[in-house]
Amino acid sequence: MKILIGVLAIAGLLIMGCDGDSKEEVAPDTSSSVDVGADVPESDVIEGTVPDIAAPVPPYSLITYNVGLAYNYVTYAVERKAAIIEAVAGLDADFVCLQEVWETEDVDDLMAATAEAFPHQFYADTTAEPGETDPACTTDETDPLLACYYEFCDGTDDLTGCIMDNCVEQFGSVSKNCSTCLVANIAKPIEGIVETCLKGSAAFTADGKNGLLLLSRIPLESTDHKVLDSFIVRRAILHARVESEAGPLNVFCTHLSTNISEIEYDGKSDSYDDEQGDQIVTIVKWVEKQAGEEPSVILGDMNCGPEILPAIAGKNTENLQHYLDAGFTLPYLAQEETKCTWCIENPLTGTAVDRIIDHVLVKNLGEYEAQLVVERILDETVTVPHAETGEDIETRLSDHYGVHAYLP
Repeated sequence: MKILIGVLAIAGLLIMGCDGDSKEEVAPDTSSSVDVGADVPESDVIEGTVPDIAAPVPPYSLITYNVGLAYNYVTYAVERKAAIIEAVAGLDADFVCLQEVWETEDVDDLMAATAEAFPHQFYADTTAEPGETDPACTTDETDPLLACYYEFCDGTDDLTGCIMDNCVEQFGSVSKNCSTCLVANIAKPIEGIVETCLKGSAAFTADGKNGLLLLSRIPLESTDHKVLDSFIVRRAILHARVESEAGPLNVFCTHLSTNISEIEYDGKSDSYDDEQGDQIVTIVKWVEKQAGEEPSVILGDMNCGPEILPAIAGKNTENLQHYLDAGFTLPYLAQEETKCTWCIENPLTGTAVDRIIDHVLVKNLGEYEAQLVVERILDETVTVPHAETGEDIETRLSDHYGVHAYLP
């Protein structure tokens, strides 16, 4: 299906919004906020949301989707995997940017299962080479934590949530180096986490993998990637350039930093939020270098988004503003209905607020905004068998919902 995407002129207010601060969030006080549909003072209008019309855009459609294959962090990752792979393989789009495909086995399985629908695939291995390091933990630190785990959390698939609910005192008593190592190895079984940290340390979760996978129906003329400065979780951006009879398109796929409440920030920036903003500044410069004035789209879980009253909470709009200042727009905000992508109704989030943090950002894509459709997808309830008991579980495919941009 030939599909077109265009630059949007959008106006709205961006106040606050990122997921990942913790599994439990306090609903914000929106009583003093300004409705985006009302007349607002000039000083409150987002700058840079009304771009100049550019040249016509190629007929491409795009999807961003965070699959939440984060073992021991997002519940039912093992159980959801097969359903996720089936759903992704059945997507109707030219490009799909996936996030949180952390494990090599999951990357291989997704690439194999989607090869027919998306024969052109790009994955950048950013695995960090292990180095000789001193042990991060001592048995005096890990033994109380292990005892608490076996009392309260043995067999859970939400290890992080259970530890924070039941063993926060034991976790809080370990050293900074130890807690950092424990979180960095969270995808392993508890015994493997402790064993690893008693022997050495770790700089990144998932051994430094970035969790990104770009799928395409169209041959990729060129590919590249850039590793972004980040703490604990390796962040990167993928780039693929394609060209058809309709012209070129530069597709970028990323997943930005968010607040990891269990670990005190110790990166190159001043905080997790500042790190996210620094990443966006880097991305904007790199996209300009890679794509120039050609049509460009950035897809991904940005971990920040707009406030849209009365339902959508936001955060870190000063970070999102970097994209807008560079001429990118958020076509989803121009739709009649803008549903959350990180939602209270989703049992996998544990959030108390609805947010839009999964984005399709566009630039230099032409004058088709009147026909543009951007919609939330992959939000249905699924039934999967429990990995141990075999009993049916009703859940969602992921803790995030997808976003699909296209013209009918």
